[in-house]
Amino acid sequence: MPISAQRRYVRNTVANVLRILINAVVAVILPAYLTHKLPVSTYGAWVLVLQLGAYVSYLDIGVQTAVAKYIAEYRAKNEPENCDRAATAGFRLLVTAAVFGLILMPIVALCMPHFFHQIPASLRREAQIGVILIGGSLAVNLACSAFPAIFQGLQEYRIPNAIGILNKVLYGATIVVTVLLHGSMVQMGIVAAVINIGTAVLQIVTWKKWASFIHINVSLKHTGMTKRVFEYCGVLSIWSASMLFISGLDLTIVGHYAFAQTAFYAVAVAPASMQIMLLSAGLGPMMPAASALSVQRSARMVGTMLVKVTRYAAIYLVLTGLPLIVCAPWLLTLWVGPVYAERSVYLLRILAAANIIRYFLSPYATFVIAIGKQRVATISAVSEGVVNLTVSVLLARHHGAVGVAYGTLIGAVTGVLVHIAVSMHFTYDDIAVSRKLFFYGGLLRPFLISLPSGVWLLWQAIHPAALSVFPFSLWMAATILAAWFISLRPSERDTLVHFAGRHFHRQAGSV
Repeated sequence: MPISAQRRYVRNTVANVLRILINAVVAVILPAYLTHKLPVSTYGAWVLVLQLGAYVSYLDIGVQTAVAKYIAEYRAKNEPENCDRAATAGFRLLVTAAVFGLILMPIVALCMPHFFHQIPASLRREAQIGVILIGGSLAVNLACSAFPAIFQGLQEYRIPNAIGILNKVLYGATIVVTVLLHGSMVQMGIVAAVINIGTAVLQIVTWKKWASFIHINVSLKHTGMTKRVFEYCGVLSIWSASMLFISGLDLTIVGHYAFAQTAFYAVAVAPASMQIMLLSAGLGPMMPAASALSVQRSARMVGTMLVKVTRYAAIYLVLTGLPLIVCAPWLLTLWVGPVYAERSVYLLRILAAANIIRYFLSPYATFVIAIGKQRVATISAVSEGVVNLTVSVLLARHHGAVGVAYGTLIGAVTGVLVHIAVSMHFTYDDIAVSRKLFFYGGLLRPFLISLPSGVWLLWQAIHPAALSVFPFSLWMAATILAAWFISLRPSERDTLVHFAGRHFHRQAGSV
């Protein structure tokens, strides 16, 4: 990767990480506040409203990704007219999807009492209005999402990330104030809707000010480009549907079969989701960067880069996921209190393990989308989605939320196995790396970091007492040593030591 591209990637990653960190702060503070201020049934209904309203986002079907990809490629080829055509085609498709979303949300609201028959009667009408408000405002936001996609294609993430930060901070603050003033669920939905629509307007304003050289002209007919973008999204729409089955229907299934456990499942989902947000922040800028580099680099070089990125991502997943599994009882008690912790700890451990396994292959999926070969990797997403949904529904009937969590875990294992066994065979011409090298170099070494955690969990099962400092310190030390000596190569350790030493000397010199 050229130095300029590396700097741009690092700058975009830092911008993404900053946005995700702010989102994480809000995601930590808001549930902690709401779980203490709202009854369990009200909080469960509210998270269900958010889940149902968010279904509008799945109507994107990958259009934003397509716009960013094509603009990045055409900019690399110095073809500004095609950049305009790609942006215009994406805008048209997103507006069409938004109109469909506006029609869909009232239908979802009308069906709620029949599907979620366990919701208390006093909350049903408020929940229905909340779904219309949240879903409708997200539909407006979806129509305008072509504008941040333009910035992503230009590999300039700072402006859309700043808007994202503002959206999340305002949302968290206004919801807290609304609940503090004893506002209803409808009032919570109104303030959230106003912020979402304001965000959409701000996206248009920033595009006009800083990226309007990428033109969107809906009066011109670019049927060829619209068809190309739509065809690219055809497979991504299958991926989007699979992600709906994997992570978009979990709360809905819990709400249908065991509404009383919805709030506890939502609490368990949140920490694992924050972990993946940070990973997405790092991989997000990789898509347009890999798309541009695939035009200029050989398949073997792309494969080498994939193994390295996969290993780093796996190290991150293990190091951030293991504390969620090992320390789940104490983290949840500190965060949402003992009542929620007792009902959510087992769910968190299962979902954290599922996330670690599933997102091992997220760099590969990012590279596949970047080079436009997502069609051959569709079987993995479909397999995971079908297995996840089927197992979750079957187990939820008898085991409630725990059954849904196990469905997620079993689906994650299925997706990884199919990716390695099938998808990588068909993408070898574009990402030239052997599956053996990928498995041992990219996955196995980081996975070995979890060995001390297995010993810790066994010890904890035998001695289920309060957190003890000495064994906990041993676990931390063993995990860090495993990460340093097993997952990293000697050359990488030398590079990190050299970088840390140079940074220390620079800081000492400034003092």
